[in-house]
Amino acid sequence: MLAILGSDDALVPQAMREDLRRLYGAAVAAGAKRVCIADTVGHATPNGARNVVRFIRGVVGDAIVSSLVLLPTPGHTHGSMSMLVRRRETVPLLLVGDLTYDIHAFERGRTGGVGSRNQLRKTRDKVLELRANNPGLQILAAHDPAAAGLLDAVA
Repeated sequence: MLAILGSDDALVPQAMREDLRRLYGAAVAAGAKRVCIADTVGHATPNGARNVVRFIRGVVGDAIVSSLVLLPTPGHTHGSMSMLVRRRETVPLLLVGDLTYDIHAFERGRTGGVGSRNQLRKTRDKVLELRANNPGLQILAAHDPAAAGLLDAVA
């Protein structure tokens, strides 16, 4: 299940929220086991991401959304955020957006992506530390061609 169009409540008109409420509600009623929330506009703010996640959680409830945690991961942009998805009975996911475009190079210590190189390195080190402290954590980057296969492997 995939849907969301804006990055901030101000960008999601009330009528669209009602459509999304009906769409997500129908998916849950039909037995959806998971939902995906995407910033298809490409400029989510920390507040906007938090608002969208709260909205969707209000629709689908905790049965589907086990635990979502927004983590600051500056580097690509000053306010960049990543989402830690703690899932029941399977490995957690860390959706790092544009922090890197190649997760395998990222894991080997190479800093990719666009933004502040110094901040990207600091954030990469913190993300890899988070993974070391959470065995099995799967890191997924938005534009990494390998992301879909990595997600399939742990779904």
